[in-house]
Amino acid sequence: MSEREHTNSENRDELRGDREEITFKIIEHIGVLRTNATGWSRELNYISWCDRPARFDIREWTPDHEKSTRGITLTDYEMAKICEWMTKRKKAQETQEGM
Repeated sequence: MSEREHTNSENRDELRGDREEITFKIIEHIGVLRTNATGWSRELNYISWCDRPARFDIREWTPDHEKSTRGITLTDYEMAKICEWMTKRKKAQETQEGM
């Protein structure tokens, strides 16, 4: 098998030049989790990617938001589930600390 046959579909599209431009709109900037020495910051935002419904998004951005790393997007349901789990976790920790 040639090296080209081992590439994933995204890389194949890029090699062919068929890749569409990725667009985004930050609907709501929620917060910065951390900023590193180069100025890139890991952020939680509510973003619409490629004119799709907005999702919660965690990734690192340059200060001007022109470049970003790969990140993770979460639906409203997924974020609500994480918040529910974290609330339960915090309550369990507080209960343990009170013993």
